[in-house]
Amino acid sequence: MSKEYPCVYYRGNGLCRYGNDESEANVCVMGPCPYQTPSNGDRIRVMSDEELAETIYGLQKEIARHVVIRLGYPGKILAFEESSPQLLEWLKQPAEQEG
Repeated sequence: MSKEYPCVYYRGNGLCRYGNDESEANVCVMGPCPYQTPSNGDRIRVMSDEELAETIYGLQKEIARHVVIRLGYPGKILAFEESSPQLLEWLKQPAEQEG
């Protein structure tokens, strides 16, 4: 994990609270925490726009393949572009304001 997304045991000022140790000697490694496995959300939050676009695009292709099979067209070959330029463009746009 990076400093932007410290692990759940990080308590600030470079200290760690793993094992309920609140002493000043319990220093955080500020790297991959040996006591914490990143969640799927953690992995998504540290992805670049390009990585996220490729991941979402891959999921879209997999869903489309499953739909074609469920509709009874298992021999149908789906053609996809090799990249996801529109998705990447959308990810880089400013977020729309709610309300």
